[in-house]
Amino acid sequence: MRHFLLLTFVLLSYVLWAQDGSFSEKPPMFPECQGLSVEAIKPCFDEQLYKHISSNFKMPSDVDDNFTGNVSVLFEVDKEGSFKVLFVDALFDSLKEEAKRVFGELPKIQPSTYNGMPSFSQYSVVIKLPFGSQKPTTNEVWDVNPAKAKTPKPDRSLTTLEKTAKTEFDSVKKGLKPYENLEYSSQLNIPFTHSYYARFDRSMNLVGTNSHTASKPFLYDDVDNYYDFKAEKTALKKETSSWAGRKLWNEHLVALQGKDYW
Repeated sequence: MRHFLLLTFVLLSYVLWAQDGSFSEKPPMFPECQGLSVEAIKPCFDEQLYKHISSNFKMPSDVDDNFTGNVSVLFEVDKEGSFKVLFVDALFDSLKEEAKRVFGELPKIQPSTYNGMPSFSQYSVVIKLPFGSQKPTTNEVWDVNPAKAKTPKPDRSLTTLEKTAKTEFDSVKKGLKPYENLEYSSQLNIPFTHSYYARFDRSMNLVGTNSHTASKPFLYDDVDNYYDFKAEKTALKKETSSWAGRKLWNEHLVALQGKDYW
């Protein structure tokens, strides 16, 4: 019984997660669209919106009756089901005002829902004038699509500083040179241990050398003239011909060298 309940729970979870996201969202609904399936509500919304605009839109007196053009409207349906015009774009201001008037006369409808809760939704629509040039197929004539907060695209052009910064990596690549293992002739400190310093103590204190100093730790650059660190390290290398063997035993995994760095 326990196994059966577990299997049922797993299958139910799978079915719930497999549902299309559209079933948790419903677009706004005019009264004429009540009782329709979720897939049919959106086309019905477009059709009712088209009917209202085409029936109520009146060409302003300062615009020729044969005017051909578009009026673009960005609007939203809030959580109470009221239409609110956010932005209108048209050739004449009078066309903009007429579009606002027509949308202002739209009735309050059932708002869109998300997971069963009322939600606001934004849409854009292009009104093509004259209406006689439009086809009754609203999906082709009306581009009414949810548009979450349409904002102007930011300026993506690069400034002079940004253009210069973009060339930094290319400059680094051009400045690379074969790795020369400069560690033992550099001005890095030699690790200060008695066993390590005992290796070159005799070489630095031979009669006739001019290496006397009380400053420690020494720099590789100071000792390089008296002791061959590279030869010592070469003698410790394991004999191997493979790349993996060299990287594992004898070399750094990654070695880069450029001007003033390695």
